[in-house]
Amino acid sequence: MMLKNMRTTLTIDNDVAHNLKTIAMRQQKSFKEVVNQALRRGLAQTGGAALEEAIKLKTRSLRYRKGVDEVRIKDHLDEFDSEDQDNFSNR
Repeated sequence: MMLKNMRTTLTIDNDVAHNLKTIAMRQQKSFKEVVNQALRRGLAQTGGAALEEAIKLKTRSLRYRKGVDEVRIKDHLDEFDSEDQDNFSNR
């Protein structure tokens, strides 16, 4: 089953983040688009199918703390995504 989009947190080394941001500005693309392109190219070079077999991750369910409104958080995240797109399309 292929996910359309997956929201995740990723820690990127400063030099890599700087290079990705520079590429995004030059190509007038969002940071997200540039990161996805770079990941796809890297996976294609390493043989994505072999990589899927080699990586096994243990997952766990993360729950929101009591009193946190999950719907409002998702709404805000969607707003940030649309603002990111607007910022790059207005250049």
